[in-house]
Amino acid sequence: MNITFITSYYLNMKGGIKAMRKIICLSLMFLILLSISASAREISVYINGRKLLFDVPPTQIEGRTMVPLRAIFEGLGAFVEYNNFTRTITANKDNKKIQLTLDSQVAYVNGQTKYLDVPAMALRGSTMVPLRFVGEAFDAKVKWESSQQAIFIETQDIATTTSGPGTGATTIYSIYHDAAGNLNSGDVITVTLIGTPGSKAYFDIAGIVSGVGVNEMNSGKYVGTYTIKSSDRGKDLPVTGYLMKDNSSSSRLEADKRITVGQSSVQQTSGEEIKIYSFTHNGNKPLKKDEELRVILKGTPGGKATFDISNFKSGLLMYEVQSGVYEGIYKVSQGDIVTEAVVLGHLSKDGKEVGAVQSGTPLNITGVGPKIADVSPSDRASVESDRPNIYITFDTQNSTLINLQSVRLIVNGVDVSSQTSKTTKFVTYNPANPLPVNRNIPVEFSARDDYGNVISLQWSFTINPASNSIITSAYHNGQYPLKAGQRLDVTVFGKSKCTGWIEISGLNINNIALSEIEQGKYVGSYTINSSDKISNARVTVHLGNENKSSSLVVEPPVTFDVEQGFNAPQILNITDGQQVSFPLVVEGYTKPFATVSIKYDYATSLFGLPLLVQGSAGTKKLSADDKGHFYDTYTSTFSSGTKHTITVNATDSNGNASPSTIIKVTQN
Repeated sequence: MNITFITSYYLNMKGGIKAMRKIICLSLMFLILLSISASAREISVYINGRKLLFDVPPTQIEGRTMVPLRAIFEGLGAFVEYNNFTRTITANKDNKKIQLTLDSQVAYVNGQTKYLDVPAMALRGSTMVPLRFVGEAFDAKVKWESSQQAIFIETQDIATTTSGPGTGATTIYSIYHDAAGNLNSGDVITVTLIGTPGSKAYFDIAGIVSGVGVNEMNSGKYVGTYTIKSSDRGKDLPVTGYLMKDNSSSSRLEADKRITVGQSSVQQTSGEEIKIYSFTHNGNKPLKKDEELRVILKGTPGGKATFDISNFKSGLLMYEVQSGVYEGIYKVSQGDIVTEAVVLGHLSKDGKEVGAVQSGTPLNITGVGPKIADVSPSDRASVESDRPNIYITFDTQNSTLINLQSVRLIVNGVDVSSQTSKTTKFVTYNPANPLPVNRNIPVEFSARDDYGNVISLQWSFTINPASNSIITSAYHNGQYPLKAGQRLDVTVFGKSKCTGWIEISGLNINNIALSEIEQGKYVGSYTINSSDKISNARVTVHLGNENKSSSLVVEPPVTFDVEQGFNAPQILNITDGQQVSFPLVVEGYTKPFATVSIKYDYATSLFGLPLLVQGSAGTKKLSADDKGHFYDTYTSTFSSGTKHTITVNATDSNGNASPSTIIKVTQN
């Protein structure tokens, strides 16, 4: 149904000025809600200014952008071959040969080994590969522009043709601006161009101003501003950017969104006109706990102003700090998570309200930093082993996940970060050499999440070996779940010339032999069978001679994850098609320690009419516990009848991805 049809319908039913007012409000709200759904954009990819089209769109996996292999390789001018038997992809271009294998993090560029952060994988019938690796492997420049949800790739041959005086035309990949609603005197419009680095840039606003200079803020990104004058007037005006380098011809591109100047959003009434001139906020970067979102609305003085954060908070009050200038503040609390939210401003006076205005910048809030659940040895503990297993576990149910690259662990003044084993669930360290006994051992841990939230802790313990103990220390390699065919290796240190064995709770075999490979050092191993199904099992080592014996429990417990791949996550408390109330708890099971991604989408109607407005309320990432259990809470600010789609995926510690579980529910 289009707006022309709605207009005709209301004129026939109501007639007159009163109906026209409803039409104006309806049209404004319709356009605003359409812009909300547009905020959940797919990632776009441009190669030398040309946009690529994909059967399967680019997607984010573990913080990396994955794209369909054939489209991106051929877009870069490479010839692509796929060997179904070996599951190997080969791409050739000029003197470059690239080889990747599905589900492997190892790649080869002209025979040299390269390692991928995320392995190539099959997704919905297409082979997905990490975009940045592919671009850089072909010596292309890759640039991510978050505000546009777009990636721009410039190949070496294009870069060469524009590097010298008069050698070739420049390219504008994208132009956009931050204008929201109508612009009036004193408002500032910021225009951003993305294009060939090292060029001269400027922009025009048709009928208003031309040749506004734009500065290159960083390589290939140009930003310029213009302040609206009282004499500036115009409706649906194009904003056009220009880029030129040396004596080359200029590149020209018009922004998708046109602007209106000097014509405020107005609610026509028999009395005073209610106007909104501008609406902005300071959330240009993700806001963390205790930071403040500040919202400014300029409009008719003496009114009541509020603002909404889509699908999170609504009706937040604003205060008139000076005539016609309203300010609202929201302080980020522990637990707040908002992804790509739309901020809407409202203004009313004497019972009359102007149509809502949307800010031009989407909002991200992460008030949930990583949390430490437990450490071992505990603070001020006394332990017998001189090589104790030191570990930190995290509460990942109601917090963000740690960035594994940011982990820093210092034990007894030595940075051992590179020697740790890390997952989003825990960090563990086994000392290679004995630590000093009978003295304080300080430990310092720090990490952050992808949003910059920091977690840190300091504690200490002492080592007091038992005078009659045969075992001094022990450790194993089972920090991660082990699969069938893999091996659990256990190392024990103690008195020489002893007999030893390993016991694993939950297994029928409890006499796994230990062998002394050098004086006082014993090793033993167990190969996991497909019938071994245990989780959180205790590993105990025993050592003895003809005079005495001793035992030691080796931390942490082990899990034998025999499943090769895994099924879609199971949701326990809601079913497809169910009527639900909010806040809604989403609870389920998947593989132990898997990273779970829950995406929330909505679809709602406008005033009961068949005008469907769709959008995304964001994606939550959390970690399943050692039993595979996870849960999350979803809050909706929409009305009864809104349709919600919940998509749940899981990825294990080896990068294996589960199928999706999709549940559609209707809001009570």
